[in-house]
Amino acid sequence: MLYYMPQAWVSDNTDAASRVYIQHATSLLYPPIMQCAHVSEVPNHQMGRSEVEY
Repeated sequence: MLYYMPQAWVSDNTDAASRVYIQHATSLLYPPIMQCAHVSEVPNHQMGRSEVEY
């Protein structure tokens, strides 16, 4: 994949707490430098999360 495009979106999920897990799992196969992401404002419109939950 990196041969054809040096950066890629790993998910359309913009929830910051979810992105941590998504990008960590992706970094096991691909270098973190190739991961692009948007993080949305709080409350998150996809997950409905209004604060950080761990």
